[in-house]
Amino acid sequence: MAEACARRRNYKIDGDNYNCVLCNLNLEETTYHLFYECPFSSRCWNFVAKMKCQHQFFMEIFIISAWEIWKQRNAQTFRGTQGSFRYWKICFVDTVKIHLHRFSPFLLVTMYPSG
Repeated sequence: MAEACARRRNYKIDGDNYNCVLCNLNLEETTYHLFYECPFSSRCWNFVAKMKCQHQFFMEIFIISAWEIWKQRNAQTFRGTQGSFRYWKICFVDTVKIHLHRFSPFLLVTMYPSG
């Protein structure tokens, strides 16, 4: 995403590599690719799709999902840490649990049943 913006503005990135850092497809990182086409993101969205989410909490889930994908991308871009679905999932679940405190206790049981 940032790479696509840089390229449009004729800004040179070190190594002249504008590809997505989360996958090995050698495709330019665009907003659409990063959040929808990238296999990493697809795996994240598939995980989210399997959750039993109440309609009133859908937007929060969507935003948290995208935010955690963005953080994985930035960690790899700026810190050189490899993007990991496992780490994305841990961060996603932790952030969702924090936000669930704003909603009824019923949602916590519905989204994360014991057992």
